[in-house]
Amino acid sequence: MPLTDQQKAFIRAYLGTKLPQYGDAHPVADVQLPLKHWQTGKEIADKAISLLQKELKSFEHPDLNQIAEYGLHGFGGQHQTKLMAALTDYAQSNEDGRETAANAVSKHVAEYRGFLSSNPVLTLCEANPFGIKVDIRGPLGAALDEIEKNLAA
Repeated sequence: MPLTDQQKAFIRAYLGTKLPQYGDAHPVADVQLPLKHWQTGKEIADKAISLLQKELKSFEHPDLNQIAEYGLHGFGGQHQTKLMAALTDYAQSNEDGRETAANAVSKHVAEYRGFLSSNPVLTLCEANPFGIKVDIRGPLGAALDEIEKNLAA
């Protein structure tokens, strides 16, 4: 049974939510999808990095141990933090703030792409001489692609 205008006003007043109209040409976006895409890509990259860490530690060499402990997982630094914050803000945004939140996500996606294409640590990890297949740019780049598709929808 469809809601009356009075029932819709009640929901808007108490929940601050605008309800979609049935048959709208533009369905309500799933604001959680961009964050989910990023988390999936990040998990895949983290698993690959963990395999390389394990291999580096197996040599019991102080320099390799230092790289394994401090040099791999923190490679994203502020880019990672800013993108995650923007994605979280977007996921929590209401309709009124969604465009601003989407613009922030787009900005940080572009910055992260630049980071992925230019960071020498990523190149060292992916082309490591230890025989461990490490794909960082692939899953993170794919996640960024999906985020952009969701924002454009």
